[in-house]
Amino acid sequence: MTAATQREFVSKVPAVTLGFWIIRILATTLGETAGDTVSMT
Repeated sequence: MTAATQREFVSKVPAVTLGFWIIRILATTLGETAGDTVSMT
């Protein structure tokens, strides 16, 4: 791996990690809300 390729890889990792956590939190929140709605009807 060249130095330029390594820098590109390292700069992409935080963005991917941030995206993962945002999607995970949203999916968990929506899943909990949907489960509560179904269980109360």
